[in-house]
Amino acid sequence: MSIPNCSYLSTNLSDDKTLRMDSSCFELVHMTTLNYFLVLLTFSGIYGICLVTYRLYFSPLSQFPGPKLAAMTRWYEMYFDVIRGGKFMWEIDRMHEKYGPIVRINPYELHVKDPIYYNTIYTGPTMKRDKYIWFLSAGVPNSLFSTAGYNHHRLRRGMLSPYLSKPAIRTLEPVIQEKVNLLCRHIRNALKDDEPLELHQCFVSLAVDIVSQYAFGKSNCFNVLQKKVLDDKWKDGVTGAFGKFLLTRHFPILIRVFRALPVRITSLVVPTTRHIEFMESVRPAAISNISLAWTLLTVALGSKTACKARL
Repeated sequence: MSIPNCSYLSTNLSDDKTLRMDSSCFELVHMTTLNYFLVLLTFSGIYGICLVTYRLYFSPLSQFPGPKLAAMTRWYEMYFDVIRGGKFMWEIDRMHEKYGPIVRINPYELHVKDPIYYNTIYTGPTMKRDKYIWFLSAGVPNSLFSTAGYNHHRLRRGMLSPYLSKPAIRTLEPVIQEKVNLLCRHIRNALKDDEPLELHQCFVSLAVDIVSQYAFGKSNCFNVLQKKVLDDKWKDGVTGAFGKFLLTRHFPILIRVFRALPVRITSLVVPTTRHIEFMESVRPAAISNISLAWTLLTVALGSKTACKARL
């Protein structure tokens, strides 16, 4: 009669015990993770229900008419801005036709289409108001456009105002007239050759030449109108920039993502952004000492805030 190997049986029992312990630990971890997930899901559902209830019935804007879905979430606006390609303004017009002159277009905003309220909305300097941060997500936090606080914005605007005043623009009149004459030459040539000329393309080219010469000096003017035939590069670049703003306003995190990735990659998400690379490639390497940019850098901004990146 053979005697069992005790060491072998001991090893098997030890392995079985280890396996059972591992299995129990796995089940415990699995159940704990599942419980956390269920708790998180439950609290998220409760929070969502409470938030929707508040926005529909207890918000200060709940008394104003408008689509219920728009009052519940910004995703309604996002659908028309991003999925439908910036058509929310037409949706707002449709809302006015259905609901009247004052409509609620999202959980936080009213849209007014009635001249009676003009002086109420556009109060001027008599009422100090900070800018609405929702419209400032352009990806340039240190710029004048993205400055939300009233006093800070007033300070920065005051530095720029003298260069955009009526007397300052009158001194720019010869430059404006020169660029208008160049544009008229393109119009005459198109009329002579019996060819169509896109006005959007013309006016963007005119603006680019005037602004670039005033901002960076005559030697750094982009001279778009000097070309024999106008192209769509600047028009498409500006359109692409605004197309990106529509997306990043709803998803601000994408600003950092787009900056980290090459334009050819971001253009897969927003096709119109492929033209932005052209605009960035033509910025001047040096700034003329007889220009708006030079004056701002050396005089208006001061040593603490003066840098090309801010410009």
